[in-house]
Amino acid sequence: MTGGCGYIGSQLVPHLLAEGHKVVVFDPQFFGDGHPAHNPNLTLVKETSVPVESVLASDAVIHLASISNNDMYARNETLTMAMNRTLPEIGPRFIYASSVAAYGTSEEVLTEDMPLKPTTPYGEDKAYCEEQVLRKGGVVVRSASVCGHSQNMRFDTTVNRMFKDGLKGSITVNGGSQKRCHVHIQDLCRFYKLLLNTPEHMIRGQAFNVVESNQSVSYTADVVSDHLECSVKTGPATDDRSYMVSGAKAMTILDFVPKMTVDLAVHFMKAHYRNGAYKDMASLGKQRLM
Repeated sequence: MTGGCGYIGSQLVPHLLAEGHKVVVFDPQFFGDGHPAHNPNLTLVKETSVPVESVLASDAVIHLASISNNDMYARNETLTMAMNRTLPEIGPRFIYASSVAAYGTSEEVLTEDMPLKPTTPYGEDKAYCEEQVLRKGGVVVRSASVCGHSQNMRFDTTVNRMFKDGLKGSITVNGGSQKRCHVHIQDLCRFYKLLLNTPEHMIRGQAFNVVESNQSVSYTADVVSDHLECSVKTGPATDDRSYMVSGAKAMTILDFVPKMTVDLAVHFMKAHYRNGAYKDMASLGKQRLM
């Protein structure tokens, strides 16, 4: 697994270890390893590139590694593009973590057979890699915006960012009618596990959307504010892009139905915060939430 120490990887790896898999993680560990309790079946390699011999010795490869943060992209576009467009050797059961950003913005609910029209550098990188992965028989996971608690948190995805802002007392929504799609990190981990256990002929060379809901930004802000008892301020729209996708293919072919919601993501993030998680935000909302 590449990127196994990041936001998604630090949740997915324990799931795989619990099922008895031996996991080798390649990750530069920019934000730590995310795995405080090491396991004899887990090997951490502090590198960005994966040797061909490691791929050939594996039953499966999950390629999570990428830089998706727009600020990091702007600071070093050359490095980010190089990292986002570099793939390990694509062998049997190669699973690529893509994003709905590869579709680009749309006012209709998109399915996997619709063309990719990315509107951001990150989306362009994902679309570029998808073409190579699918052509060689790999599997593409187009996840919605991920939300929920992880050992190695991100607070720049839509729901998680609103949660962080809400702890300060106020969520600012620019516009609000634009749509975003969401998936809970635990459901996304379940989907990756499902792909590892599905007969290869059912998924080879296919892309799957993984999404729980499509919501307006204003609706999502209201969900978060209900939990944190904070205000929502609405300003003029600065980004009119909408991302809406269908999860019907994953349900039809793989019988996959998400179990977790945005509401549950916020509920459990609030519980983790109260229990001392997210120490870099220890003082935010302390009096109001305790």
